[in-house]
Amino acid sequence: MTRKRLAGGVCLVLFLAALGFGAWLWRHNRRQMPPVPEVLLSNEVDRSLVEAIAAARQAVLRQPNNASTWGRLGMLLLANGFAEQAGAFLQQAEKLQPNDPRWPYLQAVPLLVRDREAAVPYLRRAVELGELHHPSNPTPRLRLAEVYLEKGELESAEQLCRTALERQPDNPRAHFNLGVIALARNDLEASVTHLTRAAASPYARRKAYIQLAAVYQRRGDRALAETFSREAQQAKPDLIWEDPYAAGYQQLALGRQQDFLTAERLEQEGRLAEEAKILQTVAVEYPDDRSYVALGVALAKIGNYAAAEKVLRKALQQAPDKINAHFTLGVVLLRKGERQQQDGPADAAAALFRAAADSERRVLELKPDHAMAYLVLGMAVNHLGQKTQALDAFRAAVRCRPELANAHFQLGEALAANGQEAEAEIHLRHAVELAPAEDPRPREALDRLRKTHRP
Repeated sequence: MTRKRLAGGVCLVLFLAALGFGAWLWRHNRRQMPPVPEVLLSNEVDRSLVEAIAAARQAVLRQPNNASTWGRLGMLLLANGFAEQAGAFLQQAEKLQPNDPRWPYLQAVPLLVRDREAAVPYLRRAVELGELHHPSNPTPRLRLAEVYLEKGELESAEQLCRTALERQPDNPRAHFNLGVIALARNDLEASVTHLTRAAASPYARRKAYIQLAAVYQRRGDRALAETFSREAQQAKPDLIWEDPYAAGYQQLALGRQQDFLTAERLEQEGRLAEEAKILQTVAVEYPDDRSYVALGVALAKIGNYAAAEKVLRKALQQAPDKINAHFTLGVVLLRKGERQQQDGPADAAAALFRAAADSERRVLELKPDHAMAYLVLGMAVNHLGQKTQALDAFRAAVRCRPELANAHFQLGEALAANGQEAEAEIHLRHAVELAPAEDPRPREALDRLRKTHRP
């Protein structure tokens, strides 16, 4: 055999070995892929959405090593209200494409609504990856800053915002957050500087005016405080912050979800009656627990508590363990009780407060760390004169969500009424620091406590 033929034979052997190894590797990787989860849908889901989800799942089955197919199905589910089912697909997309900041960011999106602390590690990964691959998109960085701001971690929040400003010096969201941070530190000059920059944007004008009113109130300049308060009342509702990653999945919304997004926009614009009208139509077309809860929440916002109670009870007939239905029903019953307390017999009001407390207790059976349920429970039993139980509930609300101004406010008021003035002052001070500028109750309560209980 000539040397040339020998070399050719060796090359052929190596080529066939490589093919064999490649086939083995492909089969091995395929075996390592997780099974593609089934997507569970109710009978009321739009046919167009059912078909879209089925097609997207088939694409995953055909290309199980493709991050885009997993990610698109996750985004389709997220856009159409199936956030919990979306998580598995987005997680796998991140495993297959670990350098793309979209995947951890989109996993954080639903958590920002129900468990902000759990969203932090996802946002951190999105920020780290975005630094390398999408440096022009500051949204993950600023959303993480806002979570830190709520938690009172001002240095971490400030650092993130200043990094965003280094790249986009006029970014209104970064300026607004820095203005709020400076106000929390009582650096009023810096707060005015940043809030004034933010107020130039239609995305932040109204909220910046509200904060500027608080700054000038703290400075003792009542004239300017009143001017900015009036400007805030007259300003159009702020536009929703731009979010390129959210825009990428929201365009996949189909059928009912498009109506939900329209309702969300109307809520942001303060057009609550129009929001309720759209959701009323949705509930007729899709009479399931999801539609009923959305409508119940909207009706509660406009004070139509009788109609809200009716649709929320319909939701619970279909889904007895629906946490948001129990919680919102508790809020509605509490508000009805407060109205009845003013206009009707005391025993009727007491019955509503007891029912409100029962609704929130059911929430806490299903989700023991639901801070808002503890808060509403405390308010309900406080109306019933159960002072010890109210204090326990308010303390639990603060323990679960220490950044909630209203939890500190309610606890401070309850402590003051119970003669525990020193502890009450601590919580009322926290409430003043955390409350939005347009809520005067914590400051008034703190001033009242100091006037009443100090020489």
